[in-house]
Amino acid sequence: MANLETSTDASRVIYLDSSQATDNLSGVASAGESRKSTSVMFQLQEAIVVPPHHSILASIHSCSIPFSFYNFQTGRNTTLKFGRSNDGVITSVVNHTLTLKQGNYNIRTLIDEVIASVNTYYSKTKSTGLNVVFNPSTLKNEWIWLEDGKRLTLMFMKDQTTNFKEELGFAPNNFIAGLSDALTNETGYNFWMERDGTTTRIGYDDGTTSTIILSQLGGVSTPIADPLSFFSVVDVNYHIRSLYVRTNITQHSVLDSAIGCRFSNILARIPITASSGGELQISPSDGAVHTLALKVREITFISVRLTDKDNILIDLNGLDFTIAIQFDFIETPEVVAPIDKRKKIEARQYHAFLKSQGKGKAVELKEFVSQEENKKFLNV
Repeated sequence: MANLETSTDASRVIYLDSSQATDNLSGVASAGESRKSTSVMFQLQEAIVVPPHHSILASIHSCSIPFSFYNFQTGRNTTLKFGRSNDGVITSVVNHTLTLKQGNYNIRTLIDEVIASVNTYYSKTKSTGLNVVFNPSTLKNEWIWLEDGKRLTLMFMKDQTTNFKEELGFAPNNFIAGLSDALTNETGYNFWMERDGTTTRIGYDDGTTSTIILSQLGGVSTPIADPLSFFSVVDVNYHIRSLYVRTNITQHSVLDSAIGCRFSNILARIPITASSGGELQISPSDGAVHTLALKVREITFISVRLTDKDNILIDLNGLDFTIAIQFDFIETPEVVAPIDKRKKIEARQYHAFLKSQGKGKAVELKEFVSQEENKKFLNV
């Protein structure tokens, strides 16, 4: 049944609570994980109908989202593959994959996980294997591998889609950026470190060709400061600086650079302004929110998804969210359709003919008059 109030142009606000959704669209939860509450559908018992000669606008009226999600989430950025080879030898063999537990990490707890995983696997310590130090002055990591005669490779090729290279300081803007052979490479690069007793080197390879970016004599034993701005500033929140509200009703108003600046289903971007354990909120008092024009005449259901910038579902870890969407109706101008004089004359003649036929053509006459009235205006 349609909502009769939509025959007016007043605003409508619909309040949605994910715990009250008609259906959860996030799929079956993996073993040991809670089912995500961030992809839900609401069936409307009363459809929202756009009145004739009106358009409909949508915007976020308010929302309340618990900051119970993590900056490192399974399926997004929790893996790091590494391998070891002889000094000077490129390797594509993955010896081990570090898989982080979902959670909130800062840069120091993150590099501790990397150091422990690598050194434990190869039975090394910070003084004989991998050592990484975060430099608070530059906001960058400094790296060194101390095993003589061996090369350690961190696998950052583009097929490693769930690694956390950007969080470690290997964002594409800096890592290999600007080097001549990087511009034509489609597969990405790996980062390596090696030592031969008298020389410490770091560099990169594309699986075929290895390039040295720093060769330091003297057998240094401490992590090396960033050479040639090779590393980027670390960013443990690289994938989760904002949340995106996506719906089925917003398909033609927002363009997204993540999909080639094509139209997307984004309704709004929610900046993360709270701390973990807090709550992200938008309220009417926050002022104007971006309003989107919708290309629909009737809304019978609304699906809502909360995602990161890469359109991966956020996991609220068992908690729910609420969101209110405001709909505004605006009257659209009526444009007089151009009149074809020849057709107008023919219509008059046909109208006169129908009238002359009396009751026998009464039904046809009524339909003809109705059709002519509808032709006078075009709803735009």
